[in-house]
Amino acid sequence: MLLKRVVALLLIICLALSLISCASNQPSSLMAEQTDENPTETGSDTPPEATANSEYGSNAAVSVLSSVAYLFDDANVLYGAVEYRNDGNCPVVLSSARFVFTSGSYSVSHEFTPMLCQYDVLYPGDTSYVTYWGAPDEDARFKSDMELTASLECEKAAIDRIDLEVEGLLVADNYPGFSTLSGTVENKSGTDCNLNLIYAAFYDDSGSLMGVWHFSENATLKSGVAHSFVVDMTELAIDGLSSRASAIKASGFGFN
Repeated sequence: MLLKRVVALLLIICLALSLISCASNQPSSLMAEQTDENPTETGSDTPPEATANSEYGSNAAVSVLSSVAYLFDDANVLYGAVEYRNDGNCPVVLSSARFVFTSGSYSVSHEFTPMLCQYDVLYPGDTSYVTYWGAPDEDARFKSDMELTASLECEKAAIDRIDLEVEGLLVADNYPGFSTLSGTVENKSGTDCNLNLIYAAFYDDSGSLMGVWHFSENATLKSGVAHSFVVDMTELAIDGLSSRASAIKASGFGFN
């Protein structure tokens, strides 16, 4: 009888020890499951967010290639335009421009922010344009012969360019006092755009800049679709532009 009681007591002790061991192991198993489902940020394989144009350097620099200035007598408007180039190692946008017009002993300086310059992203080696129209009667002391000196400030671009290709440009003097410009514009960037700005620059036989006109094509430019246009250059009063311009260059960009 005593032996049976001892065996029963030993069985009870073994069962109790087994239950204690299971209870002590359960929290560790639960913690392991939670760790697997919710890994910490340490050692994460998620790459850092890429920045636009991050593969380029940081030297933002531009240079003025050519300039032209007029006093349009009919409207008494002072006009200036320059062609500039990206000489740095990264895409740039202009931040400000300073035009100094000189006629004889008289000169005047105008500082301004070029139109929509934050979207006119220029890649290394590429060229674009800046234009200025002065207010009527603002510069009445100017004569027809004048010079333009321009200085441009730029910074590294933070966005990519929505580039527009302009082709088939043709100038016609259909109306007295101004010329018309026709051609096609196509968005080849892969990104649709609702708004745009296009520069058209005119050069004579010697390659000298004669003038620059800017305009917008009133259409949503979807990627890969070409649009034809005709614009009246009413504020670019250059006599005989169609017969004198031997070359036309264009630079266009879109934005949303």
